[in-house]
Amino acid sequence: MFMIPSDNEQNWVAERTALLLGVFAIISFSFLVWAFSVRSLVIRYNLNNEQKKTFSPAMVFRRAAVFILVGVLTLAGSSVFLQCVFENFSLSAKVEKSLQSLQLRLDSNQAWADEYKTMRMNTYGASVKALSMLSLSKRGLIDNELLESACRTTDADYIVIYDETGNEVMSNTGYIGLSLAEGGEEMRDFSRLLKGVPHISKSQVTDAQTGLTRSVFGTSLLRISEDSPNPSYWALLLFVDPDRY
Repeated sequence: MFMIPSDNEQNWVAERTALLLGVFAIISFSFLVWAFSVRSLVIRYNLNNEQKKTFSPAMVFRRAAVFILVGVLTLAGSSVFLQCVFENFSLSAKVEKSLQSLQLRLDSNQAWADEYKTMRMNTYGASVKALSMLSLSKRGLIDNELLESACRTTDADYIVIYDETGNEVMSNTGYIGLSLAEGGEEMRDFSRLLKGVPHISKSQVTDAQTGLTRSVFGTSLLRISEDSPNPSYWALLLFVDPDRY
């Protein structure tokens, strides 16, 4: 027997009624089969005295009463059991709907969080690009105070500028002597900025020198020297705590 819960209340009532009627039909059929078998035995065969006592009207009625009582109790028990089963089905359906609603809300919140994270990363990327353009137009404006102001505006941790050799030349942090070559494999990848690669960003970078894991947004800075006709590139890296966005 398979019972499928339905959202329609009328279908629920119909299912319960059909099942209870089925139980009642089985009990009634069993009782009728027993009654007709007793009647057939009494009519067709000559019974001895002991059998007559066993199948006397009083004994038959007594057994029939017991049979009916057991049937009624069975029907009542089946009714209670089915009621509990359907209530569990109903509760399960409600819980399932609640979980689905919660899952939809979580998915929506996750989608919103991903969108917000993308917007924040774009903001940090735009910030380093703006600093790069500022360095091209007015090189003398970039100093530690400007880097600190940029960090406060973008809610970043700190900014480090590396020269063409990959060594720190300017920073608004207390770290000194930072080097791209000594920062580990992930930090060495930003050395490509010194070759003119415009922008490099990574969401999770562990700096071997500081031991910190940060999101890093880097841009190359074009440097033209009066002493050399060939341009060189510096690198500007903006470090952000990944838990911040």
